[in-house]
Amino acid sequence: MQRLRHAFDTPAALAAEFERNISKGGAQLVASEDLEPRSFVDVEFAFKWRPDTLVLAAEVIFSGGGQVAVQFQKSAPDLRTEFAPFLGERASPNKLDSGSREPDDAALPPSPDPRAKTVLRVQSTEQAGSQALHRDPLASVADRRRSGRAVARVPARMQTGGVSLDGRTRDLSETGVLISGDASDLPLGESVDIELQHPKSGERIAVRGRVSRHVETDGTVAAVGVEFEMPEERAGELRDVVSDVTRAEAERTKSGISGRIEELGAASLLQMLGQSSPQGTLTATHGAEEATVAFENGAIRYALLGRLRGTKALARMLKWETGTFSFYKHVDAISDEPAPIQLQHALLEAARQVDEAARSKPLDMKARYRVDASELASAGALTKLEEAIVDLAGAALTVRRMIDIIPDADARVVESIRGLVDRGVLVPK
Repeated sequence: MQRLRHAFDTPAALAAEFERNISKGGAQLVASEDLEPRSFVDVEFAFKWRPDTLVLAAEVIFSGGGQVAVQFQKSAPDLRTEFAPFLGERASPNKLDSGSREPDDAALPPSPDPRAKTVLRVQSTEQAGSQALHRDPLASVADRRRSGRAVARVPARMQTGGVSLDGRTRDLSETGVLISGDASDLPLGESVDIELQHPKSGERIAVRGRVSRHVETDGTVAAVGVEFEMPEERAGELRDVVSDVTRAEAERTKSGISGRIEELGAASLLQMLGQSSPQGTLTATHGAEEATVAFENGAIRYALLGRLRGTKALARMLKWETGTFSFYKHVDAISDEPAPIQLQHALLEAARQVDEAARSKPLDMKARYRVDASELASAGALTKLEEAIVDLAGAALTVRRMIDIIPDADARVVESIRGLVDRGVLVPK
C-alpha cells in the first residue's frame, strides 16, 4: 500500500492542522503523482520534536495537480485518542472537540483560516452527521428563529400571481426556508406557494408561506427567505420532509469534499470535478450568491446561478476569485432540465464569454435608466436585443437584472446598453 508523509515542525502547527482538518476526518497532502480516487493509502505523520511517528489508513477522495485529499478510516473520537500523545497539553477536550459541537442559533461557525494551506476539507461520517445542522452564514439574521435551520439543498419552486421562480434551498427548518434565485419580483410580505422536492423520492410537497427577507447583492436579489404558514394538521408532514432532507444532506456530505475557490480557481475546480467523478453536484458561493453545477459522464447536466442557466451561469462563476465550494456524488433532477453540454465545450464557451466581458468597459450594476421617448422615436430600427433592453429599462430594472434576464452573453448586453445611452435613448435616473 502506498504511503504518504505529513510532517510537522512544532506542536502548534500540528494543533492548528488538527483543529482545522484532521479532527474532521480528513487531510490535504502533497503527492509526487496522482492517485486513483477511492484507493487506499497509509498516511505517516512525522513530528520533529519526537522520534516516533503515527501511521493511519485513509481513502483517497481527490487527487490532482500534486494535491491529494484523503479521508481517514478512524472515527473522530479515535482520531482524538491517536493524536493526544503528540498534542500534549494542547489536547484538551475543548480544543479537540471544537470542530464537532453543533452550533447554536447565536453563534456561527468560524470562518476558514485564510492562511490555511489545505485546499479541500473532507468530513468523517460522525462529523457529517453533526454538520447537517451547520448553517449557511446567510441563514443567520438578527431576529431569533423559532427553530434552528439546517443546511439543505434541494430543488424548490415558488409561485405567486404571474411570477414563477425555480431555485434551490440553502437552509430549511419547520418554520421557514432560504432559497437561492433571483426573487426581485417577489416583494417582502408577499404570499407565495412553494414546492419542495423530496431528496429521495423526487415527490414535491406544497407549502404556503410569506416572503420575509431579501438577500441583496449588486442590483439583484440573490436569495429569498420565506416564513411558512403551514396549517397545524399538516405540521407533521412538513416535519417529516425537513427530517428527510437534513438526513439526506448528512449522508451526501459523508463522501463529499469542500474548500475555498481561491485555492484552485473556479475553472480548475469545474474541470477537475467534471472529469474525476461519474456524477456529482458542485455548490459554490461567492458573497451572497450561490451557483449549482451538476456533472454526469463528462458533461454538465445543468448549471444554475440565480436566473442564469448554462454557459452564461458558468461564465459568471468563472469570474469568482474567492468563495467556498462543496461537492457530493449525487444529482437532483430539476424541472425543465436542458440538454447536457459536454464539459470542455461548456468551459471553452464560458471562458470566451469571460474574455469578451473583460474587454468591455463595466457598467454600474445598480444603475437604472429611463427611456427618452423623443430620442427613441428618432433612433430608427432597434435590434431585438436593444428592444429587450428598452422594455426592461422602462420597467425600472437595474443593469444587473437586465443582464441576467436577457440570455445573450453579458458583454453583448453591456455594449448594447452603452450604445443606447450614447444615442440618448436611455438616460441615467
